[in-house]
Amino acid sequence: KSFTWTGPDAEQAWEFLRRSIVVRQIQALRAALTMAQFNQGAFGVTLLRPAYEELLWIEYLAKHQDVASELVRLLATHEITQSLEAQNQFIGAKAMADIGFTQKFIKRRLAAAKEPAARLREIGRQLRWRDGQTSPSIAFIARKNGRESEYSYIYHATSRFVHFSAVENFRRVWGRSGSVTIKTENFSRYWTDFALYWGLRIFVETASA
Repeated sequence: KSFTWTGPDAEQAWEFLRRSIVVRQIQALRAALTMAQFNQGAFGVTLLRPAYEELLWIEYLAKHQDVASELVRLLATHEITQSLEAQNQFIGAKAMADIGFTQKFIKRRLAAAKEPAARLREIGRQLRWRDGQTSPSIAFIARKNGRESEYSYIYHATSRFVHFSAVENFRRVWGRSGSVTIKTENFSRYWTDFALYWGLRIFVETASA
């Protein structure tokens, strides 16, 4: 949680990312355990998708350490720009101005983001991302890390929990013909075990990477 360094700040982006991922995953595991203690452990599954994607990115960037720190900074810049655009479109010019973001500032910020985006696409071409992409798909990264089948399994399992799923909702329905109970607790133990097992496994592999 504490980190000191010498030299340019910009060179620490890769280290910041690695440390912040470890910290976030520890906190996610604690949250999953707390939910399990209160018989709500099934919802720990929602924490697995980002953790697994973090593992994939850490392994992928470790293979490209010559550009890792720059790539992390460029990705963050691109995401900040996307957030600014989304918020501006959603709440409008007046509300943005009310919270301190004038349209002049926004236009200047978006214009300034073009150069980093171009550099991001340049690195992407070097790393053989799809032409013009500012970020590869997670499936692409999984394939490059040799985790394609594992990723497909985790993606399928967590998708059932974080997106609409008829069968996932029906898992809450148990009983006999004519009388059922409908509650998450009917299937909670299965998902709790899944969340805690994969949460710990992903964390150990992330920390090792």
